[in-house]
Amino acid sequence: MKEIQVFDVSTKEVNKEMISFPELNKPLNKDLVTQAVIRTQNNLRDGNACAKTRAEVSFSTRKPFRQKGTGNARAGMKKSPIWRKGGVIFPPKPRDFSTDMPKKQKKLAFQHALHIRLEDNKLFILKNLNVTTHKTKEVLSQLDHDLFRNHKSLLIYDEKNGTLAVSLNNVPNIEAIDWNTVCTYDIIRASQVFITEEAFQALEKRMQNG
Repeated sequence: MKEIQVFDVSTKEVNKEMISFPELNKPLNKDLVTQAVIRTQNNLRDGNACAKTRAEVSFSTRKPFRQKGTGNARAGMKKSPIWRKGGVIFPPKPRDFSTDMPKKQKKLAFQHALHIRLEDNKLFILKNLNVTTHKTKEVLSQLDHDLFRNHKSLLIYDEKNGTLAVSLNNVPNIEAIDWNTVCTYDIIRASQVFITEEAFQALEKRMQNG
């Protein structure tokens, strides 16, 4: 059992509650978390950089000038990489940067990422959050607290608060992600993490079942 901070939306107070959390009794594996973050960053890369070799550049193969007597360095064709608009030596080509990771390792990395935020006292449970509108102003009125000011916050929400992502889409420093799609990278890049009560229960089942 471990203490976790709970932010009550209705009273605007931060309290502490005891929770049982997977992997809390095991030592943190930060290398595994780093590996999961790098994997996500690799998978986000487009890999569409492309340049032409001397064989692909559209130029005539005619010799630009005679071999001797001009005072210039000898040249065979304008496709040469040393010529302006010539080909590129070892150019980048479209490639797939995506990498994979064993399912158990991904699950452990996600648990340890949450554990890191818990150790830093940057993991909160959101209590009594009830989003029934798409209006940003009304949602921010519920989150009106010093906790959300000047901090990059991640809000993990549930089906009941399904419009949260739409409501906070244009709000800087606050990102809302559904519990079913949030990953290790999202947790690590946020300064603090808020999880609704229902989403926390769903995440517990997700981590137990893999």
